[in-house]
Amino acid sequence: MLVRSPRGHAARRLKYLAGMAALIFMAWNCAHAAVPRSVRAAQLYAGLAKAKWIAFGHGPKILYDVFDPNCPYCYLLWNKLKPLIGPDHLTVRVVPLGYLTATSSPKAAAILMAKNPRKMLLRGENHYSFQHGMQIPLTIPSRAVSGALHYNLDLVEAAAGYAIVPILAYEDKDGQAKFLIGPPGSQTLKNLIAQIR
Repeated sequence: MLVRSPRGHAARRLKYLAGMAALIFMAWNCAHAAVPRSVRAAQLYAGLAKAKWIAFGHGPKILYDVFDPNCPYCYLLWNKLKPLIGPDHLTVRVVPLGYLTATSSPKAAAILMAKNPRKMLLRGENHYSFQHGMQIPLTIPSRAVSGALHYNLDLVEAAAGYAIVPILAYEDKDGQAKFLIGPPGSQTLKNLIAQIR
């Protein structure tokens, strides 16, 4: 009589599940790659206009800056953007995500739920630690803010294919939506701003 080992059955089941997960991931990647970048950029830009964001500057050129409160690259990018806001007639709409660490979402919630979100965001940027991110109070997101943070994350994942920050999104002078993943160098950033409609 042949008796199957429970351990062998569990190992085969685990291998089967891992194989199915890999197939699902590959299918999702293929579906994402099938959507042209220009379409994803247009969807991202239109979606960010409806997102929860904090505006800096009053210029006609609009640039969305998607960030996480614990992202060091986002912090460095913000420091490059700040001096360009006035001279380049720029409005930067800062869009928070909360996914990098366990404290990211409570910090993003603290910004969005503050009486003065601009002031709270600047406080976080002025008290930034490369080890701990923004040094601001942790706040449990309300249902509305939790929904807003999920909305922002879904937009980024649909455009980039995965959760990543920072992302800059804008419309160029031809009215074409564009996005850039990762922190650009200083000259690339200046060139990007010059292209904004």
